[in-house]
Amino acid sequence: MLGSPAFNSGSLEFVQGLAAKRKTEGTAFDANVYVSVGEKETEAMAEIQVLISTLGGNGSAGLKLHALEVVERSGHSEAFPVTAVRSFKWLADLPRSTL
Repeated sequence: MLGSPAFNSGSLEFVQGLAAKRKTEGTAFDANVYVSVGEKETEAMAEIQVLISTLGGNGSAGLKLHALEVVERSGHSEAFPVTAVRSFKWLADLPRSTL
């Protein structure tokens, strides 16, 4: 569960490199991923979109990505309670075979 993840170019390069390595090696991440961000976190949105694109493009690497969820009318701090509730609901709704 990634709530308002803080990524910069170095972090994104690391994730992209890891995803490429996993894909090349054929080793799966075997992970479910939930990502959310507050609607008012516009300065972080570009990096988060790159993260979503990187994760979403690696379905063959064993990632099951839940699409980016934007918490309406919220900044970083205000998004946390909603993110916590929604992400736990998402987790509870996952089929047991994927956990």
